[in-house]
Amino acid sequence: MFTQDLAKLVNPLFLGATRPRLTAADVTQDEAGLRKLCESENWISCLQLAEKLEAVAERQARAVESTSPSLSSLRFTLVRVTAMWKLHQFDAIRKLLDSLAAQGILDTSRYMSQVTSMVAAPGKPSRTNVPFSLLYLRAVVSMALGQPALAQQSLFQLLNMCEVGQKVLAEQLLWKARAKRTRRALVSVHLDIGQFAAAMQFVRELADTETDDLEHLFRLQEVVCVCLAGGNFSLASEVLKQLQQSDVDVDDVVFASKADPETAHRIVQDLTEIRSVLHAITQGLISFARGEFATAMQAFRSVGQLLEKDYATPAMTDAMHRMRRDAYLSWITSLLYNGKNEDGSSPVQMAVQRLEQLMRDNPKAFAAHDSSLLALKRLYLMEGSDDDGSRFSSLCLVIEAFRAPRECFPRPLIKG
Repeated sequence: MFTQDLAKLVNPLFLGATRPRLTAADVTQDEAGLRKLCESENWISCLQLAEKLEAVAERQARAVESTSPSLSSLRFTLVRVTAMWKLHQFDAIRKLLDSLAAQGILDTSRYMSQVTSMVAAPGKPSRTNVPFSLLYLRAVVSMALGQPALAQQSLFQLLNMCEVGQKVLAEQLLWKARAKRTRRALVSVHLDIGQFAAAMQFVRELADTETDDLEHLFRLQEVVCVCLAGGNFSLASEVLKQLQQSDVDVDDVVFASKADPETAHRIVQDLTEIRSVLHAITQGLISFARGEFATAMQAFRSVGQLLEKDYATPAMTDAMHRMRRDAYLSWITSLLYNGKNEDGSSPVQMAVQRLEQLMRDNPKAFAAHDSSLLALKRLYLMEGSDDDGSRFSSLCLVIEAFRAPRECFPRPLIKG
């Protein structure tokens, strides 16, 4: 039973690998302390300290007769919103950001006027993401609240702002990055509304304009996913071939990254391996969408069983860890659709057993991530064998060991 294996999961070896358990009382009451709380993911304490520092910054702004919050106080507002997002307090986020908008502090038109003025009379660039990030979060929170049309309208306003901002030469790269972020959000919005052609247009633009070799591979996979969402299997297969043929030249890596030839050669080797892994996952997604669940399971499991290792760059290492975890979870999802097992157990029972085993065997990779925990919770609910709540209680203990104190659990983990 999963409950009996908790001792193995939470023994000191694994507890020592988790983030430090910090509260607001354990850190200095300043920005450095706030940063430590964010790193430890104690979002309740993070929210409390951010509110305190925001109030101090606002008092300091009023002391110099400023009629609006200073950039310093808005920085802490952004941390508050981030913490509330982690806690799934979407209604509270909407209320806070709408309040700032009503005061004229967080106003898209006003910010757009400032950007336009910079185009007409370039001055010293601001180099801060705070106002734009708050506007962006105000837009995407509508998605979390089930209002995709409102999110779409707000994101298009931001995209228009990004296009204007790119005319400010001193901030061109900054606005390009913001435009990319906004387009990716619009892909999700279009898919949610069912506007597959619009989603395809944006995702193809993102793939065609991506200059980072690693990110380009992931953008191509996103194109495949949009194809599958729209039922276009033939185009998905064509893009899959393009993904397989995305070669990288050593000389190009040397030029782009300023790496020495030996390092560049390793980067190319690792990119080739990552491309192969991503191709296998994407092939599994296509098979799953076609109803070929056994084939999909085989593809996902081949990726999940790859040995862990360090790659040429931290971004590559993180990407491979994420792909292995996602492949295992996709494999378990495929189990649910593959019918009865030879031992007579139901697909749900088999999926529960396999995911529990994964969390026992590799807790740092699975028990530390919400995607795995949410998947296990859903399986428990589907299995319907937890009437006394013991298995869910065990799951909560695992979360406390690897993620955060219980008061910081993401809301979907503590609500049925």
